[in-house]
Amino acid sequence: RRSPPTRSIPHVTALIDRSGSMDGERMVAAFAGCVLVSEVCHKAGIPFSLFTFSNRCEEVIGWQTALDETQRGRMGGLAKAASGGTNMAEALRKVGQHLMHSPHPHRVLVVLGDGDDGDHQVAALARRLSQSGVHLVGLGVGPDTAAMGDCIPNSRTCLIPGAIPGALASVLEQVVRGDE
Repeated sequence: RRSPPTRSIPHVTALIDRSGSMDGERMVAAFAGCVLVSEVCHKAGIPFSLFTFSNRCEEVIGWQTALDETQRGRMGGLAKAASGGTNMAEALRKVGQHLMHSPHPHRVLVVLGDGDDGDHQVAALARRLSQSGVHLVGLGVGPDTAAMGDCIPNSRTCLIPGAIPGALASVLEQVVRGDE
């Protein structure tokens, strides 16, 4: 006998590092993964948000925004948008505020980047987000990304760029199935 789902629909947010160190293959892979996740979320009716960060954090797509051609165009510029430094702490603060205002109780944040910026605040902010009920996942792109695992405990690090779309799809599958 089928039973109704016991878990609410997740609100999935992707936070993508677009600092200069992500330029090239890493940024193209991050873009491809975001396209995949955003389209699946759109078709499945799952709220999706997209933020990017370098020196500052920017909202690209808000969860309440329909994924239309304008939003797809904004996302399309990501593949060539890598520049600047890495301020992950500010990005986690801004995205944390965004998620606290979400009406969806099941909130997921996927941080994709090539490591943390060496700021000791990152681990504390990640811990605070997790304690507030946000399911936090880190995906480290590149060979020297083990430090991401130090600040975001639920991380997969040292991923080759080509593995990013599949890793994002895997996270989305786990979230939808409630396996996380």
